[in-house]
Amino acid sequence: MAAVKIQWKTIQNLSKGEADEDEAPSIFASVKKPCVVFVADPTASMADFEKIDTVVFANEKIGLAMKAFDALRIAPEDAESDPILGGHGKGVPRLLVVDPSKEKVKVLEEKKIKVSGLYKLMKS
Repeated sequence: MAAVKIQWKTIQNLSKGEADEDEAPSIFASVKKPCVVFVADPTASMADFEKIDTVVFANEKIGLAMKAFDALRIAPEDAESDPILGGHGKGVPRLLVVDPSKEKVKVLEEKKIKVSGLYKLMKS
């Protein structure tokens, strides 16, 4: 069976959002499903990200499981400024798995990003 292509939605310039000064915008305002958020520096070397893309995200089990999740890409500074994602991990790249209630955020950082680790977080 061929690998399932993940449809990533890129979120940019969130820290320059349109919300009131009292309340920071959240990327989750219109999201109803659980999310896998890929935090990656768009200006960094692509070598580290290619391995994740070709090994982890190309895995059939991950591709099929991702059908139940919204897949979002975001820059580190935008993740930090988000009221839900801020404070969850510092390493780049990192994956954040956010439950539908947006109350639980699970983190996989840098070298710990593997098929088995991501699948375990997605199941829980």
